[in-house]
Amino acid sequence: MANVIKVHSVDQEYWYIRTQRCKCGGELEVWNQALLSSQDLQFDVLDTRCKHCGHETSYKFDITNFAPRAITQQSMEKIAMGIPAEKVWSFIEIPMEKAVKFIFDLAQAQDKLALDYLEGAIKHAREKFKIILD
Repeated sequence: MANVIKVHSVDQEYWYIRTQRCKCGGELEVWNQALLSSQDLQFDVLDTRCKHCGHETSYKFDITNFAPRAITQQSMEKIAMGIPAEKVWSFIEIPMEKAVKFIFDLAQAQDKLALDYLEGAIKHAREKFKIILD
């Protein structure tokens, strides 16, 4: 398993998986998920399989920053039934000033992965709204 990857949302975990490729160049798909905790840390482990060659890789994400808000008994039961966490968890909307502060905090912390994720999310939202507004 690779190093622990710090993320700020479940969607960022799945975005990260979509940006990765197998050694053969194939796309990865998530086939298993496990939530783990150790002391005060919480982790989400996503097991992936290459759609082309079948090679399996696991990714361990540090979800401590948002997990206490997200994990409930009901959501854990849905995840155990096989419903992906990205479809189960809903997150509190944040006011714009908090979002901007969060982005500046990420930049100050030099969290390139999180900033790349947000850049992609904004690009996706702009493309989606362009279709709606056209």
